[in-house]
Amino acid sequence: MQHNCCDGVTIDGGSMIYQILFYVGVVGIAVILVLRGHGGHHTVPGHHAGANGHHIPSARLGGANGHTNIIGGGWATFVGAAVSLLSPLAIDAICLGAGAAGLLLGKAHISPALRAVFASASGLGFFFFLVRPMWNFIFSFSSAPSAALDGAVGSTAEVLSAFNQSRIGLVKLQIDGQFVRMLADLSAEEIAPPSSFGPGDKLTVIAVDGKRNRCTVLKM
Repeated sequence: MQHNCCDGVTIDGGSMIYQILFYVGVVGIAVILVLRGHGGHHTVPGHHAGANGHHIPSARLGGANGHTNIIGGGWATFVGAAVSLLSPLAIDAICLGAGAAGLLLGKAHISPALRAVFASASGLGFFFFLVRPMWNFIFSFSSAPSAALDGAVGSTAEVLSAFNQSRIGLVKLQIDGQFVRMLADLSAEEIAPPSSFGPGDKLTVIAVDGKRNRCTVLKM
């Protein structure tokens, strides 16, 4: 619906809905980021890791009892995706994506219904293919509590990126039931050159530095 103002400017009433969605999304995500920054090591929407080392869809997304790994294959993926839509991050991201798409489509010569369909699809795509992967990647580097890191000594770390000439690389290890990424120093006792280790190789954690969220690894 369009309303004509006394100065001759035409206002698209339908765009107001998308403006509201857009601003709700922006404010909501900003609030989540602020709370996340002050809330310590809270879990964020993504994928949790079970004790067997396999990723269990939806465990971080609010599974009722944390045993979603008993649901098989594609159904688990569907349930995980559906449950993820209930998170505040998902709601705000979808509002932001849908609002932005709706505003961009405002000048397109399409029906309001088609505009709403495209906006909704854009909101879902914005969350699933951009916001959630980026969020999980960024906060996978969040520091784990020092006490939890101390318990990682003797555990197995999986190499994620090759070690450089300074003997520093990125590894993944399991702490308190979830996978954590952190920088690792190749022990001075390791005689093999750093180039000998690549993604997928398994190393043993022999020391941790809780203050720097870093560990020392060795091939044993």
